[in-house]
Parts: sequence; C-alpha cells; structure tokens
Amino acid sequence: MVTHFLGRRLRTRALFTVLAATVFTNTAVALDGSQPVSESAASCDHASLTPGLALQISSDGTVWIDEAGGFVYVRDGGRLERYRLADGGRDAKREQDVPPVARLVNLAELPLLPLVAGKEHATPLASGRTIFLSRLHSNILHLKIPPLDTDMYRAFITEVAGGTYCQQSVATLPDAVKSQVRPLVRYMMYDLITSGRLDEYKPWEAFQPVATATLEKKTLTDIMSVYGFRATELVRSDPELARMDPAKFWAFAWNAVALLFKDKEAHQFTDLIMENVLTGRRAEKDVEETIDIYFTTSKKTPERRIAYRDFVAALEHRFAKTKTMLVYIDASCWGIEKTWVSAGFVAPSRLLQIAADTSVNFMQASRLNTSKILLDGLLAGESFSTVRRKMMSSTSYASGVEDRFIFPDQRSHPTSGPVLRLERSIQSRAPGAEWKPYTSEGYF
Repeated sequence: MVTHFLGRRLRTRALFTVLAATVFTNTAVALDGSQPVSESAASCDHASLTPGLALQISSDGTVWIDEAGGFVYVRDGGRLERYRLADGGRDAKREQDVPPVARLVNLAELPLLPLVAGKEHATPLASGRTIFLSRLHSNILHLKIPPLDTDMYRAFITEVAGGTYCQQSVATLPDAVKSQVRPLVRYMMYDLITSGRLDEYKPWEAFQPVATATLEKKTLTDIMSVYGFRATELVRSDPELARMDPAKFWAFAWNAVALLFKDKEAHQFTDLIMENVLTGRRAEKDVEETIDIYFTTSKKTPERRIAYRDFVAALEHRFAKTKTMLVYIDASCWGIEKTWVSAGFVAPSRLLQIAADTSVNFMQASRLNTSKILLDGLLAGESFSTVRRKMMSSTSYASGVEDRFIFPDQRSHPTSGPVLRLERSIQSRAPGAEWKPYTSEGYF
C-alpha cells in the first residue's frame, strides 16, 4: 500500500483531527513523498506543464494505448472514447475502430487489485511513461497517466500546497490563469487521493485554497465522494477501528472535508422530491411491467419528509388493490440502518426490504455491478439464494466489505425476528427561542 490511512503511530491523533477539524499551518512541504525537485523545474514555468490523464472506468472496461498516434482509447459500457495522450484531454473526434498498432491494456487480465483502496498497479509504456490503476470502490477503477515533465509537476504540487502559484496567492489569480491551471489542479487532486496523499486531514487544508479557487463545484463534489468511499474502505479494513460504525465514519470524515470546502450538501442524507417522471412499459410472457423513472432538472430540489403512519396507510391502500407486497431495494450506503427503523412500523407482509450493511456503489450497466445483478435477479423472479450466488461474481460483494445486501431470509435482517419499537421524542431550541421537535438527519 502506498500510504496506509491513519498510520499506526498517528492513528488516534489523526482521527480526532478529522473529527475536530483542528487548524494546522499551511506549509509548502514535499507532500508527494518524491525526490527533491531540480532547480530548473523549481522556476515558475508551469505554463508549459500539461495535465495527465485521469479517468474512472469499470473493471470490465478496456484501454488501448496508441503511443505513435498520441491517443488513449477507452471502451467502457459499450462506448468508445478517445483521449489525447499529451494532455489527457478528450478528443472531439470519436473513432469507430482502434488502430491495429495500439497496445491493449485489458483490465480484466491485470492482477486482482487489493479490495482495500490504496495500492496502485503500474503498467510501463515503451515511451517511459506509466499507466497507474487503483481501485476506488467496487468494480470502479481510477486510471491515470502522469504528466510528461515529472520534475515540473512535483514543483507545481509543492508550490500550490503553500497557497501560491507563480509566487501569487491562488485566491487572487486572474480568471484566465485559473482557467489555464484548472485541468492540472483537477488531475492533481485525483492523483493525491488515489495515491494516498490525502488520507489525513492536514494535506486537505494545504490544497483547499487552490482547489476552491480553480475547480468547479461539480468537480469538488465528485472529489469529496471519491475520498469518502476511500476513507470508509480503509477504516473498515483496520482492525483497531473495526468497531466504529462505517456510516458514522463516512459522516465524520466526509463532512470534515466537505465543510472545509463549504459544501452545502455535506449533511444531506434525506430523500428529495423529483418533479418529473418518465414511464415505460414492456410486455413479456403475458406480464406487463411498468417502469417509472423520477428525476429533477432543478438545482434546488425541495425536501419532504413522509411520516411512517402515512407511509403505512399508503401501503395498506396498495395492498387492498394488488394483494401484493411492495419490494424495496434500498441502494443507500448502510441502508440496513433505515430498515431497522421501518421494521418497527411496517409489517413484513406489506413491505419486502433489501438493504446493505456496507457502502453501496452506484448501479451501472455492467455484468460486475452488484446492484444490477440484484435487480435483474428479482425481476426474473429468482430465489434469494440464487441471487446471492450470482452476486458472488461481483468483486465488491464477494469481498464482504461492499455491496453486502441483506435479504429477509438472513438472520441479520431486521425482520428475521421479533421487533420492539421504542417511541421517543427529542426537542431542541436556540437561546431564547421556543422548543421545537428535533428530527435527526439521515441514519442517525
């Protein structure tokens, strides 16, 4: 492993650093653990530094390297994309076929990446450059090819870690300079995360100014999500922290970094109202399926909470018409926590819940994706045991640390035995204000 999360001698201190968000002094130190930077690279000539290539790709994807032509071809989910090898940018022209001279990098044939994120697999190229692959979560890998000038890239990392770019504060950079440096900062942040150099809180403080000044909100949110998955995976693999609820660790680790970037979504774990719906129908073997897809086009989607008594009433009304239970796949991370709550209100004969006691990866149209295997199995009417057996083909499910959906026929499912519901209420108030009922966010 390149860098182990919360190194043993610093583990306790670093964990409480995350929770308390202790302020550290930013210093321009060599945070990449590399060799000293040469004098020629130390001069501020970053304008000629091109970013590397950084992509997320599923492990059943394929990559072709055409060094002679200067392109990287990626086929993931059936679509073929072409990227420039020189600067990592996506090429506007899409090729229908890969040049026959291209070198094939078949991800499925690579040595199995560790189930715990943190180790990078290196594949050298004839030109001297290297492709790095690291596992982010489940069957999602991160592919990167570093910039050509490694000395200048290390100099860039060292300088922006101190809050400056070309001896100017990153907060006051002109818009034209921000636009120029944005692709390089984006690559750098993914590089730092996937190589383990942002596994503790202090480096986040060092790189927060340049990331906030140059990157778009969507990119920052994606970076924090990648960090959240990585941090949770690593803490789950540490025997000294094995008793810590991973859901709570996600909140602590992710929220500390998200709040550093002033991300308003840092504490949002509740359901949203979707304002649009697409309905599709298909008939197969005299059975008609109706599929509704709810989505929103608004950036400020309203939030609504539904009381369990109203939910139970809706289920009873549905059961009276259909005489069937509602099957609910909770694809949220650690959704089993919500199942424990709903089990105290909803009868198992009205609601069949399948949820995970681990983190869950987004569903993709991939034969290795656990959620897709689960959904396909249920739609085909397969037994729980058959679906579980098929899910073992997914690396994430087989690992025991991700995508571990719990079925009602398993002893660890909340409805496998008697459930006792405890009624409780909490009220809170601001100084001088009235008492109001307190509703916790998310799972807690």
